[in-house]
Amino acid sequence: MLSFIISQLIFVVDLAEYGIVWILAISMTLISPETKYKYELSNKEQDKFKKIYDNAEIVASKIIRTREYKQLSDENKKKIINSIYNYYFKKAKQDVKKLKGDNALIPENLYFKLLKDAYEYFLKNAIRMNELEQKKKG
Repeated sequence: MLSFIISQLIFVVDLAEYGIVWILAISMTLISPETKYKYELSNKEQDKFKKIYDNAEIVASKIIRTREYKQLSDENKKKIINSIYNYYFKKAKQDVKKLKGDNALIPENLYFKLLKDAYEYFLKNAIRMNELEQKKKG
């Protein structure tokens, strides 16, 4: 069985103080670690990938407007935004390559079909991070 990695070339404008990361360009290639075989995604696959990955911006923009997010330290703001973008990168890769079962990148219980569900999951993470920060402060 061949496993593939989608390599990404991303130009990022990082406004970490606001917890915002803009993705300006993505070039996608599938690379097999075993054979070093490269496969360029078709236009249709790239469109599908981009459509899914663009949901990260929707969820992140909603999260950064919440009170819970605004109360986080800068470090945790970066973590929550990165986790949203990482999730949607994996989701896009999984959906484009139709990975299921043992090959799935996202466990079934964390695979969100609705933006609302993803938003609620990441908001809960922000709340947990807030609680941990408050405990550390004493």
